[in-house]
Amino acid sequence: MHSIGFMYSSARPLSLPLAAGLSAVSSIYKCTPLGRLTKGTSMEALSVPPLPRVTVAEAVIRAIEDPESAARHSPFEVADIVNIVEDHQFNTAP
Repeated sequence: MHSIGFMYSSARPLSLPLAAGLSAVSSIYKCTPLGRLTKGTSMEALSVPPLPRVTVAEAVIRAIEDPESAARHSPFEVADIVNIVEDHQFNTAP
């Protein structure tokens, strides 16, 4: 099941308070029994944290540049988008 995420950017000021609210809901959802009780249902979408638009763009670029990274992580899953960016940062660290 693919997760649906929300992207935010300071270029879209209205997205910032929405992202803050979704981030809070995501944290609460993950830290309470509600997360375990609704696993596998549509309510599980509440556990997906919002991502900065820059992070998503960087993950797409990294997946194109490094096909091995794209093979290890799905560019369609929110957690994997973050992993693609982190893999690149780890592999290019001095």
